[in-house]
Amino acid sequence: EQSVTTDSYALKNDGTIIMKGNSSLGMAVNSANGGHLVTAVNNKDITMNGTGSYGLAILAGSDLKTGSSIENSSTGIINIIGENSGGLVVLSGGVNAKNAGEINLTSTAENSFGIYATSANTNAITNTGKINISGKNSIGLRSEGGTLVNDTGSAVNITGGSGNIGMYASSGSVTNKGEIKITGGTQNKAFFITGAGSTGASSNKVDINADESYGVIVTNGGQYTGSGTFSISGDNSYGFVAKGGTINGGSSLTADLTGEKSVAVYAGDSTTASLVTLTGGTINVKDGGVNFGAGQNGTLNLNNMNFTVGSQSLGFFTQDNG
Repeated sequence: EQSVTTDSYALKNDGTIIMKGNSSLGMAVNSANGGHLVTAVNNKDITMNGTGSYGLAILAGSDLKTGSSIENSSTGIINIIGENSGGLVVLSGGVNAKNAGEINLTSTAENSFGIYATSANTNAITNTGKINISGKNSIGLRSEGGTLVNDTGSAVNITGGSGNIGMYASSGSVTNKGEIKITGGTQNKAFFITGAGSTGASSNKVDINADESYGVIVTNGGQYTGSGTFSISGDNSYGFVAKGGTINGGSSLTADLTGEKSVAVYAGDSTTASLVTLTGGTINVKDGGVNFGAGQNGTLNLNNMNFTVGSQSLGFFTQDNG
């Protein structure tokens, strides 16, 4: 449905949109001629079956008035079936964007994303609903210069697959104020922050119950700042890893790690400096894990913090001159 007033356009879906072809768009805004106020809202169902397809999109080069917006509402559901596809993408500036409903990256949706934004848009883009991931190499919220927030009451759920990431920044920022959960699969990560100028933060909850999983990885000059709680249960897993990046934890950070050959905090294995600084906070490890480790070019600064070394576990280890 479309309504039009002078220099103002409104798009709304209250039905069902099913796209079967590749490079398809469920609802899209492209106002290259400029100056329009545009709102686009999905209130029901959008399913994207093809590869390279987007459920909701603000296309590159759109020149929109301040106040323009795109939203998957609290009753909206976007299902991504195809590879290299996404739920909500913002490629132009001056736009408010939000997922308040549900975005599902299904088991066949490899290399896909829930929400994606570039540096073209400086407005914060929020998830207040749910993003569910069960495929491979997919991302909940992906920033390449944008400002993305997993807001209070929201959730990113990774239930299987491998190589999936809850929040990712290769520039710009990602912030978790809600919850990130990993309940299945392997090599899945809550945060991956990479590149100078990229930042990540969490002030609420990360809950991981899967082997070979990661809470936070920071590389290539990226930075992460954390508080809140991390609960990690799984063998061969990691809580916080700096490989050429910086991690800072505050006094309200609590991390509980359970699992054989798992490590709560690690810095190193990089040709450039890797730094983890924890001031206050608590790190608890049991059942065969390690609290702290450092490798090549890795440094750990532990200031006035508490840690517990549980059964069959190890407090510290170093390798490769860490």
